[in-house]
Amino acid sequence: MPYLINIKEGITIVGKTNNTKNDIVTLTIRKIKETGYQGISLRKLLAELHLTTGSF
Repeated sequence: MPYLINIKEGITIVGKTNNTKNDIVTLTIRKIKETGYQGISLRKLLAELHLTTGSF
C-alpha cells in the first residue's frame, strides 16, 4: 500500500507500484492468442485478475 512523505511542502507518493494496466493488456493479448477475440469478455478478464468492473 502506498504511503505519503511530505518533503518541503511537496508530497511524494512512495511505495507499491500498480501494474494493473499492464496486467490487463498482457492477459488480453494472451487470451486473444488462445481463443480469438470473440472468446473473451471484459468481465472474464477482470475476474481472472481479481478485479471488479468498477475498479476497471
